[in-house]
Amino acid sequence: MFTPHKDVVVIEEHGTSTESSRKSRIWNPMFWHRTHIVFAYCITGVLCTVMFEFSFSNMFEEYFFESIILLELFRLFYTAFLLNMLGERQMTNPHEVVIDVVRMTATMGASDFTDFIQSFVIETLIEISQRVYLDPGIDASMERWEYFMRVYEKYKLRQESIKDEEGADDLEDDEDLWEIEEEEARSPVEAIITSYSTYSTQCVAFLFAPLVVLFVQWTEVHVGLGAAYDIKISEFRFFALFNFLMIIPMLIRDLFMHNVTELFHGWKVYDYMKYCKHRYAKRQFRWKGADPNEDESIGEGIRSLDLMCFSSQYYFVLSFSSVALFILTISVQTLLRQPDRAKGTDVYNPFGDKMLPFIVIIVFIFCKIIHWCCVYIGYRILWRRKTVIAEVDEAGLLLDPDGKNDLNLPEWTDKGFGGGKA
Repeated sequence: MFTPHKDVVVIEEHGTSTESSRKSRIWNPMFWHRTHIVFAYCITGVLCTVMFEFSFSNMFEEYFFESIILLELFRLFYTAFLLNMLGERQMTNPHEVVIDVVRMTATMGASDFTDFIQSFVIETLIEISQRVYLDPGIDASMERWEYFMRVYEKYKLRQESIKDEEGADDLEDDEDLWEIEEEEARSPVEAIITSYSTYSTQCVAFLFAPLVVLFVQWTEVHVGLGAAYDIKISEFRFFALFNFLMIIPMLIRDLFMHNVTELFHGWKVYDYMKYCKHRYAKRQFRWKGADPNEDESIGEGIRSLDLMCFSSQYYFVLSFSSVALFILTISVQTLLRQPDRAKGTDVYNPFGDKMLPFIVIIVFIFCKIIHWCCVYIGYRILWRRKTVIAEVDEAGLLLDPDGKNDLNLPEWTDKGFGGGKA
């Protein structure tokens, strides 16, 4: 779902070819991309386990607020690492959701409920500053840094050319070659997509928060997170009730945040989301991610997000992947605290269990059944594509033959958006 099937790239070579050499010249980018995604999930699972173990320590409780800020900084740096590794922000969003959920769960390790509420206020202030000031500032700084690096590369090339006599002659003949390039202005659409991507991950994580608390309470007998945090089973309902009651106020906060970003940065968030709604409604493919037509005027790392149009399909994939990664993390916690009752030891070794091969087969079949059910429900019920009524004349395809703007689309020339090549 994240990575729809693409054509296999065949690299042409000269000379005679055999069957083995022909196979060696075939590079499957889809398999390469998916292996990177699976490897990134393994890294995130290990780091979330480390975050859980750190939240169980006495140092976390003693330096509670400092630890919360430290986890926030870790999330920023780790997201940048994943973005550099995977190359697409859409692939990093499930990792951000899971890290936020683990961080919210770790706040239950506070010494009392008052510290828990204070940590919630601190996290809210950090999220507001991140979306309004921090993320746009980091993007602008990175853009300026890349520009300076381009200037430095041109400076090094110029110094090497001066040492060469022929290069010096060329330099005198063509002085315009060494003029510093003007920095290209960044498209506002890229900033809007990045900001809304951050909002989507934070929103999904916060909607998951009460469900996660109830899940931890339900699995307390086997996982033991409440005992590690010194929380009684009867006290979990207070944390779940607090997270549930804060959903509506946080959604109202996000509404104001969208208006603040529009006024402060001049981003047309509402117009862009309106345009995304139109593109999703008029999509040519049932699954929007399978559409090969991407907007090439924006950065490669956010084209997949723009292609998904922040639609229900995007949130389905984001939620499904986040739940899978979180369950993987909880499973590791269960194995770390599960005693081996058969052998009478305190540590359970899953590789020494004779039922492991059968459990793997059962889980594989169960995953296949879930995959089939999701595809069937999505294609047959949820995402049934509507037929687009259009007329064709000498000018081409007309979605509005009467000359009226029935689509009610914003005028991008007045909003500062680039048309782009799709």
